[in-house]
Amino acid sequence: MKRIGGLAALAAALAVLSACAAQFGRAGEIRPDADATRVFEKEACMVSGYRWFASGSHAHPNAIIGIRKDLTLIDDTIWREQFMDARNCEELVWGVQQKAGQLHQKPFGFAILNDRGERIGVWYSIMTARTGVRMKDEKTVIIYTPDMDTYDRYERDRGD
Repeated sequence: MKRIGGLAALAAALAVLSACAAQFGRAGEIRPDADATRVFEKEACMVSGYRWFASGSHAHPNAIIGIRKDLTLIDDTIWREQFMDARNCEELVWGVQQKAGQLHQKPFGFAILNDRGERIGVWYSIMTARTGVRMKDEKTVIIYTPDMDTYDRYERDRGD
């Protein structure tokens, strides 16, 4: 009898974990990527098929992302959609580079990958600003914004 109760408790725990996993989606990844760096630093975000977003200050974004247009970005985060032309991209990238340089950091490009390892977008920020990616379903992605103190914590460490 105890064995049946134990199995029932295990089954209930697995059901709860499965429900939680379904609710929060399947984890993707934000991985350093030289091609993504080139998109931001050399190609001025002139990649067709992406919608563009920024997070943080308008002058010094914490991160800039491009997400495939066929995907929906859950907007319960604080990404701001951006009209992206070469000039706006250069200004945003310069803002990230300027702030990162002041803090002796270097920004990088990253590939945003879904749960199957397929590229669904690009990311540009300092290394520590990366966050999490979750696929809610095949066409819906949640990408968490970096902490609002992405740069402030380096300034505190320096005593600014």
